[in-house]
Amino acid sequence: MVMAMNVTHGHYWLTCLCLIFGASISGARKLEKRQIESLCSVEDPFYCANGRCIDSLLICDGHADCLDASDETRHLCFKLFKNCPNYAFHCSYGACVHLTAKCNGINDCVDGSDENLLECKANVQNTSKCK
Repeated sequence: MVMAMNVTHGHYWLTCLCLIFGASISGARKLEKRQIESLCSVEDPFYCANGRCIDSLLICDGHADCLDASDETRHLCFKLFKNCPNYAFHCSYGACVHLTAKCNGINDCVDGSDENLLECKANVQNTSKCK
């Protein structure tokens, strides 16, 4: 090891600085995540995969409220909603959106499944014909 220090003395110190600096960045990220989680001010929180906190009422509502969309995943939504209420449309990944969202020309489901239906395409064809 002494020989390595003599030959690559600058590289040795650079490696040490990188290890120390890298560890402090990693520690800072963990602290930042804990601070974000501890600052959650909603009554019933849901923690996104990236550590952000949102109200649990916002999960599986058709809109990605988490920056990483972890509140709109197939696994989570199908676990929450086996069936949607009568007044709701069941997105293909499991979320429930209001029935009026279906075929309204706006992707209300994150995956656009409320607009990719055969009946939506038929509606567009019927409204685009000249009379």
